[in-house]
Amino acid sequence: MAEAPEPIPWLSKDALAYYAPFRDNVRQLIKNETEPDDYYVEGGVLGHTVTLAAGTAYEATLRVYEETMLESTRVHCDCCRCIGWHHHPVTRKQYHFIIHTDFRVDLKPELKGKRICQLCTAALDAREKVCAACGENDSETSILDYQTHLMHGMLHANGCGHLKRINGREAGSRKLSGQQLMGIWEKICNLLRAREVSVEDVSQKYGVEFRLLNPVACGQTWYGTYGYAFGKGSFGNTAASHCNAAERLRGFPLESIRDDFA
Repeated sequence: MAEAPEPIPWLSKDALAYYAPFRDNVRQLIKNETEPDDYYVEGGVLGHTVTLAAGTAYEATLRVYEETMLESTRVHCDCCRCIGWHHHPVTRKQYHFIIHTDFRVDLKPELKGKRICQLCTAALDAREKVCAACGENDSETSILDYQTHLMHGMLHANGCGHLKRINGREAGSRKLSGQQLMGIWEKICNLLRAREVSVEDVSQKYGVEFRLLNPVACGQTWYGTYGYAFGKGSFGNTAASHCNAAERLRGFPLESIRDDFA
């Protein structure tokens, strides 16, 4: 018998709905449902906080970072360029929806005296400022560029955006699974009426590219189960070639693989 899915943490006003364009909806959400910080997190970035599933075992803190582009150091969006949306005009604001990592080094005896680099997730001596693995000082980097967030989705004021990161239990989350985090992101997009969202599928499972492993088992990528489809490939890869490759992998005889490990 299949186990019941874990509940998706959400706002206390479960029936909350907005019907205006995204730019108006996100303002209403920030105004009515979040608590603003008393200070700017960094140049042009103001943070807001809202608690999801308050008082339950899945309680999570959702941070909404409102980035004003005229004051930001990152005017152009690399994600838009990669997906082919570079023709979109630069918007005045963009909104980052982030659930920060709840991973604790002190709960891992093997990491005693170490810390985790926020940019490459490598373990390094707690006294070191510059990571030997990536050569960066994460304390001097924008919090919006950290790789350790459990969830990071960004939406431009025009309603188009990018899912940048989902890190479930296998990637350090103590409470929330990847499905729960994805459910939160889906609810955010539906509530605010986002127009279009891209994702770069770089997820791995046991060292294998998950975008190859999941189609073999389920016929589509993990993100595909949430409605994401092939958008733009690299090095001449097209939607047709991607589908053909997935079908060939799915039809590959297991006996041939077993012989390789015999």
